Amino acid sequence: MPHPPYVLAVDLGTSACKTAIVSLSGAVLQWESEPVTTTFLPGGGAEQNPSDWWNALLKTTSRLMASGVATPDQVAAICCSTQGEGTVAVDEQGRHLMNAILWMDARGAEHLKEITQGFIRVAGVDALKLLRWLRLSGGIPSATGKDPAAHMLFIKHEFPDIYEKTYKFLN
Repeated sequence: MPHPPYVLAVDLGTSACKTAIVSLSGAVLQWESEPVTTTFLPGGGAEQNPSDWWNALLKTTSRLMASGVATPDQVAAICCSTQGEGTVAVDEQGRHLMNAILWMDARGAEHLKEITQGFIRVAGVDALKLLRWLRLSGGIPSATGKDPAAHMLFIKHEFPDIYEKTYKFLN
């Protein structure tokens, strides 16, 4: 008799990678967790090493597979969720060039002024720039600096060598 298919559910949160074997009806059969270190830096910095994310996923998945609850051939799907609004600078091969800047990192707030300042301001943003932001993305960067726009500007101004090598910024 064939075994039922399962889902490998992965939640990469700020503090840990949680991985579970879940039935198609939503029952959690077993789960594992592996902590991920956050480095807090002066000026509101918060970073993680993307290699730590991968290693945590490998560890939790290996432990789940070793438990015997399910075999790899029984995993029909993988479902992932992660912390949001983090920024990873990668090269053309997709390798990270520095630690990821996390959603709680506010160091880029000061650099937002170059893309938001103007003569006629609405909600603290130049009116024409506001219209462009709304048209292109449906919103504006957060004045807190805790979003990818501020993170990318922070890297541009504070780590110009990394910015120069960056092929893409991943969220």
